[in-house]
Amino acid sequence: MPKTVKREVEVVLEKKVSKRTKGQVYYQYLVKWKGQLVEDVSWLATAKLQKYGVNPESLRGDSFLPPRV
Repeated sequence: MPKTVKREVEVVLEKKVSKRTKGQVYYQYLVKWKGQLVEDVSWLATAKLQKYGVNPESLRGDSFLPPRV
């Protein structure tokens, strides 16, 4: 049986509107996974992103980019 690997968010690269309803906007976030290639990025809905311990409300401006070294 294959071993399950727990993924960890390294950085949120981008945010996009996934759906609009009356008075409500739903977003998705482009996530780069720690230890994974950039080709393995994923779009996650807000609720799913929160399950990985990332608070989308705290993401502003440069927070979408990896820190500069």
